[in-house]
Amino acid sequence: PISPAGWALRWIWDHPEVSVVLSGMTVEQDLEDNLSTAEDGEAGSLTAAEQEMIGRAREEYRTRMKVLCTNCQYCMPCPAGVNIPECFNRYNMAFMFDNLEQARQTYSVFLKPGARAAACVKCGACEEKCPQNLKIRDLLEDVTRLLDVSE
Repeated sequence: PISPAGWALRWIWDHPEVSVVLSGMTVEQDLEDNLSTAEDGEAGSLTAAEQEMIGRAREEYRTRMKVLCTNCQYCMPCPAGVNIPECFNRYNMAFMFDNLEQARQTYSVFLKPGARAAACVKCGACEEKCPQNLKIRDLLEDVTRLLDVSE
């Protein structure tokens, strides 16, 4: 089966104007997935049905995701200890699966208090490094308001 990242890479390579693809990888499995996908990656390789399926998935994803963080982790390490990508992941999961209570539970279980959004000291170091140009400090306030029931 093709991973979500594999589908994304296939979509990029399907465009004839693309000659180089840079992919952020964090574990060896990412590298292996990218290499296997690259073997078949070329312009015009997606079928019409695959293009339509990707378009539908993209629109559904866009309607549900509130923070378009790619988990590249360029914002890390946070000087204050906030696990920024994981805060955004848990926040997005609340909307992706329409389950606020579960998102709050997993937020409190998987993130120790010092790694939660409320620990942000608003230094801005993360925003300088973010390739998505996210307003991380403001978004972390949103995460705290929605998920941190201890606040």
